[in-house]
Amino acid sequence: MNLYRFRPYFYYLRAVRNSILKAIGFGFTEKRRRTLVHPGSRSPWRVWPAANFARVIDALQFRGHQIALLAGLKEQNIVDEILSHLSHPVPRFPKGLTIPQFAAVLASADLLLCHDSGPMHLAASVGTRVVALFGSQFANPWKPVGENNIIIQPPLPCCNCVTPESCVPTDSYQNHCVRNITSDQVLAAFDSQEKLRSIVP
Repeated sequence: MNLYRFRPYFYYLRAVRNSILKAIGFGFTEKRRRTLVHPGSRSPWRVWPAANFARVIDALQFRGHQIALLAGLKEQNIVDEILSHLSHPVPRFPKGLTIPQFAAVLASADLLLCHDSGPMHLAASVGTRVVALFGSQFANPWKPVGENNIIIQPPLPCCNCVTPESCVPTDSYQNHCVRNITSDQVLAAFDSQEKLRSIVP
């Protein structure tokens, strides 16, 4: 499904997002930098380690970001693991959101950290900037639409396999290339987003 053809509808959702957020009983409570983290993926091979997400979240909180975690029903275990690693806890959005609710939540944020996933495209559709983690899949056909999104991908072809006993280099759904992305690279991408924000409000 091409989510981008629904862009006018999603911009309507952005306009009524506060009423939707009030209806689900959750939202950002402060005006400082609002950042969502969606750590899930339909493939467990493409999931960045929870400890890395936690390291980035802690650093962003120190920089003044207001963080919230968002994930699907089958991804709550990843959220639990991230929360167990955090130095300072962050809120999580309720489970089982509808697509309009999900879109409204994304529209309430300034930035989304996620994998190559449906939420990545949905965030771009409502105008929320994205920092997306890619593994070995081809980025160009799947990258989010928009000039203010940042994709992070390890060097390809793989030169530092983290699980050579199980990875299949030619199958992006069966390798752990995304684990070669470092926390420092992700934080550098957020620095770049801050610079973009100062140029393109």
